[in-house]
Amino acid sequence: MAATVATLGVVALATAGTAATSGGDSTGVTAKEIKLGFISPATGIAGSTFQNAEAGFKACVDATNADGGVPGRDLTYEFYDDGAVTNLQGVQDLVQNRGVFAVVNDSPFAFQGYQFLLDNGVPMVGG
Repeated sequence: MAATVATLGVVALATAGTAATSGGDSTGVTAKEIKLGFISPATGIAGSTFQNAEAGFKACVDATNADGGVPGRDLTYEFYDDGAVTNLQGVQDLVQNRGVFAVVNDSPFAFQGYQFLLDNGVPMVGG
């Protein structure tokens, strides 16, 4: 839950700056939506520990949207099950193929993907 709250803070600050500098749009951000990526091991060696992580994240996203979203934009998210081993592939997929604005990396293997996100200017919360 703390990671989700931190993510919402990052999204709020980042989208405020984005709107001021680029007319309100950037990758994963439109006038009506902010798309996030969420990585967690639903399967694999850590799957049992994280089995409810996506449901918790979805509940926070839903509650935020019910309260008006973030700067008037609804949050959506793309989920990636890294199986606790394919974190780098997950962040690459979320950024390059699914066009997310930021990534919540709720995986014990977040260290595998953080450098890619840093190098590409994609905000990350977690690990």
